Amino acid sequence: MALFIPFQGVRYRVGDAELREYVCGPYDVISRDERAALLVKNADNIVSVELPEGAESRYADSAARFAKMMASGLLMPDRNHCFYVYKMEFEDEGEPVSVEGVIGRLRLEAPEDGVVFPHENTYSGAKADRLSLMQAVTANISPVYALFGDEDRAVRLLIADAAQRPPAASVTVDSVKHSIYPVRGVKASQLTAAFTGKAIFIADGHHRYETALNYKAWREALGETVDDSHPANYIMTACVPLEQPGLRILPTHRVLSGFPGFDREKLFAASEEFFEITDTDKGSAKGALLDCHKARETSFLYYDGSFKLFRLKGGAELSALMPGKSDAYRRLGVSALHAIVIDRFFSPAYPDKTLEDALYYTRDFGEATALVDNGDACCAFLLNPTRVTEIADIALNGERMPQKSTYFYPKLITGLVINKM
Repeated sequence: MALFIPFQGVRYRVGDAELREYVCGPYDVISRDERAALLVKNADNIVSVELPEGAESRYADSAARFAKMMASGLLMPDRNHCFYVYKMEFEDEGEPVSVEGVIGRLRLEAPEDGVVFPHENTYSGAKADRLSLMQAVTANISPVYALFGDEDRAVRLLIADAAQRPPAASVTVDSVKHSIYPVRGVKASQLTAAFTGKAIFIADGHHRYETALNYKAWREALGETVDDSHPANYIMTACVPLEQPGLRILPTHRVLSGFPGFDREKLFAASEEFFEITDTDKGSAKGALLDCHKARETSFLYYDGSFKLFRLKGGAELSALMPGKSDAYRRLGVSALHAIVIDRFFSPAYPDKTLEDALYYTRDFGEATALVDNGDACCAFLLNPTRVTEIADIALNGERMPQKSTYFYPKLITGLVINKM
């Protein structure tokens, strides 16, 4: 059973006009140059804690900086235990759009418990880094992004009620306005009750969630009793209703490099048993891919200087290539791409090359094709976005999509609220 509770959020004690100097995007999408630029503007930007750099002391440095900001009063916990209604406002094709959810502490559950459902695989290196940081700072700096069904509108009504008041903090970053509205007392109790029995789907932050499970195990290994009263039994999570019309998922394209003697004709020959492969020109490639998405056809584009549209054949038998997987999983463009093309062709052809090293991920269609045109890659695969309902279906089946299969937009901002553990 999902347990979602309020907490004493730690927040920057600065005005909205100054807050922009202290927040940042998710750590895993910030480049070194972007990190440096943020710290030039303000050395106390939260990126100095969330994304440490340097030698072995980097995690201790993060902990020292966080402790200093707490001691100075720049960061302070709220007096009351609160939920924080979180609203993101932006424009999509010139139209105003918003995504609204609730930030709170979500009790940690093992994947097999059937309460919190992941949908993507994770990298061990990223989890080791996040665990070292959490152990040093003893805080959850950025929230997990999760989805849940709100068929009776109970949570959305409470969100709408809270958002009628002025926000406690508001900041605009990269054309997205982020605002939080504390909810406490009776309304907070109603929110906790409304989440009882909900299935929670991790949208973004799989590494953070798994790291929190590892952190809990670490605290238990130290001899602590990590029960429902212990903060290490929870992870700060932004829960957003599946029914939110503003939810946007962008595709993450695949670019491959480092394959000497790559032969596209062999790739096509190895794939045509399962796919119809047709030519499409630059002007109509995106439109052709989108048409397939609207028709719910499993498809993707291939590019190596010219475009090919791959469309899964109607009678294609995929059970041998994806054994034990559901039809929902097998029919995803990203699943078919990896199982039928990338894993099946590139791995046997280049046994000394790991796909983790060969693959570059980008959300930018133009960047993917430019890397090929510039000679930095041999080919690119361009994908359609995954639907929210597809993510839920796959997660409920206990399956995990290939890494970086989804990109939720907008990304949650880091630094609005922090969870002390």
